[in-house]
Amino acid sequence: MLASGPAGPREERGVWVISTLTGTVRKLRDDAWGTAVSRDNARIALINTAGTEIWIMGANGEDPRKLVAAEKGAIFTAVAWSPDSKRVAYLKRHGVEETAIESRDLEGGPPTAMLSDRRLRAFCWAPDGAILAARIEPPPNETSFNLWEIRERREPRRLTNWAGFASWYLSLTADGKGLLMVRGHWQSDVYVGELENNSARLMGARRLTRDDRTDWPGTWTRDNRAVVFHSDRNGSFDIFRQGIEDRSAELVVGGPEEQRDPQLSPDGSWILYLAWTHPPGGAPSTGRLMRIPLSGGAPQAVL
Repeated sequence: MLASGPAGPREERGVWVISTLTGTVRKLRDDAWGTAVSRDNARIALINTAGTEIWIMGANGEDPRKLVAAEKGAIFTAVAWSPDSKRVAYLKRHGVEETAIESRDLEGGPPTAMLSDRRLRAFCWAPDGAILAARIEPPPNETSFNLWEIRERREPRRLTNWAGFASWYLSLTADGKGLLMVRGHWQSDVYVGELENNSARLMGARRLTRDDRTDWPGTWTRDNRAVVFHSDRNGSFDIFRQGIEDRSAELVVGGPEEQRDPQLSPDGSWILYLAWTHPPGGAPSTGRLMRIPLSGGAPQAVL
């Protein structure tokens, strides 16, 4: 079995071979992750730790060579071999706006564009030539990934209708009939606690938000009796306020826009926050700095 990652908390990422018969572990290379074995089992493709280079080496780590380096601002997040083991495909991301699958011949030459979709997050290359890709769902379901089949000169075909989790690190069995993946789920909550020993120690931390969605703390009210935070519990991110003894939160700012990162003005009378619109199927627009009276009222644009 081929594995990649750090062997301990103080070690850098590397590529490891683990015997499924004896459990023996042998390191092949440092500064590597995201590995893939060619269909003929002769070579390994890998991504360096920074995500800026893809390397090829023999099955035992011999003859390593760099296949491609990413342009400035881009990173590689996944790599896969073609069915005939003559090309390497990779998922390349350039900020939040651009994600694409490209492939390269092992002997060199320019890349071949295979698919461009900013919602792509993982993929693998099936023995019959199909690309199986994990694609993030449009707003407001961005915590869900689903699998799609992509073939040349055909419309992409949706394979799953999952909700509430992400699919990462796709890998196919040798015959292409079985798919392995990591199922991921993320959730954040707001906690409160007491500072003791001249603010050097946090004691009695307890969970304030009780939903199963994403909640991020922003600021305290000036009387220290309530926390203002943003949450996607209503679908898109909105601003909420919740007293530290309360079981539920009240909505401060909602709507189809994304509202995040609330902060209190110096005099404590305004909540300032960031807002973006989300065009259907498109990238978020330019953000705006907004404010709303802490006592309630209509939002106002600041910048």
